[in-house]
Amino acid sequence: MATKYEWTAFDYASQQAAAKIIADSGYSYRTISDMMNNAVSHVRISDIEKGRKAPIKLSEFLLLCQVCEVDPVNTLHEIIVAARAYEARERRSQITDDLVDRIAAHPEDYDVAANRDPNKEIEMNGGEGR
Repeated sequence: MATKYEWTAFDYASQQAAAKIIADSGYSYRTISDMMNNAVSHVRISDIEKGRKAPIKLSEFLLLCQVCEVDPVNTLHEIIVAARAYEARERRSQITDDLVDRIAAHPEDYDVAANRDPNKEIEMNGGEGR
């Protein structure tokens, strides 16, 4: 039974890097596949570029870098930086989501203090002197 793979930040970053390599190469999917001695099909190269199905494998990444004359070490470093940034954005988003959920569950805890102040009418009218 096939299971759907859940992509990680590194998978998304790798896909973006691979898509850039493919686009910048100027080669067609079929040409890239031929340059790889058909170790990776042109259909799979299309799937990698478009982020369909499974994430790119290390062997596919290395072959792609080789045939497109891209330094895999520099590219891998860029992938790591991009993945870490993506993870940081996800953490911030999760913190925001948690806070919104907490406020929605107990809005009375986050009411404006002036709405509960027993002296609010006096203070609104400039104090007791009016």
